[in-house]
Amino acid sequence: MNEQTFKIGSITYIILAILAVILYIERTAFLDISFHLFYILKDGNFAIQNNRFGAFMTQLFPLIGSKIGLPLDVIMKLYSVGFVLYYFSIFLIITKFLKVQKFGIVLLLFSTLIVADTFYWIQSELPQGIAFMILYFATIYSMDNNEKLKNWL
Repeated sequence: MNEQTFKIGSITYIILAILAVILYIERTAFLDISFHLFYILKDGNFAIQNNRFGAFMTQLFPLIGSKIGLPLDVIMKLYSVGFVLYYFSIFLIITKFLKVQKFGIVLLLFSTLIVADTFYWIQSELPQGIAFMILYFATIYSMDNNEKLKNWL
């Protein structure tokens, strides 16, 4: 079950990443995300509005791309894929580090079922926050079953 969950999750996030690269213009030239990208490129810094500090994780990709002088289309692709990598990294932490397959499946289902409504609205903090909440609950769940983790935290 553990390896099967990891394989299915990896394949799913790879497919989402491929779609994010193919549809990068539709994802990054849309409403708020283009506004954020403009200010990231203009100021050379994070574009955090309204104290939404969780956005720094996804804004790292275009910021680093602009700092190393990548062309705009590559920066837009990085920004588009960065959101998929955010969810995939949480999936990896849950399934490989915490070893809580149940919550890995929950995140995977969340990532695929909600994608119909949020694939082009990528910077919404709601799905990002829910993914982080799933990680939080997976950590709490694993603490009950893991003395090493209890001592580490």
